[in-house]
Amino acid sequence: MSLWYIMYKLFNPILPVQYNQQNMDEGTIVNMSRVLEQQIRAARQQAYHDAYIQDLKSRGYKIRYKHDLKYYLKALKLLVITIFVCFIIYQIPIVKNFFINLYNENVIFQAIVNIFRNTFTSGF
Repeated sequence: MSLWYIMYKLFNPILPVQYNQQNMDEGTIVNMSRVLEQQIRAARQQAYHDAYIQDLKSRGYKIRYKHDLKYYLKALKLLVITIFVCFIIYQIPIVKNFFINLYNENVIFQAIVNIFRNTFTSGF
């Protein structure tokens, strides 16, 4: 991250202004200065965070973020949908016959399928 970008973020804090219940005095100079200070503080923090992350990346570190429960639920939902679609596609007679013939003709494929079948039927 360059110095120009940091200076731009610090001195051009154009952020959307959100008025809450405490800032109902929206036309006064006190409120304008309070909003401007909040914008400057937020822009400075964001610029510092961006520069810190960029510095870590330039030193070769990988930035990893923690995932929340919502992320894992989305991944589980995607997995279930993918398995369901594969099951539906397998029910098409042409596809089913292709995989049955592949299993019957290929010894290596038979060995792999039998290993998985024996593993799951024995209960791990």
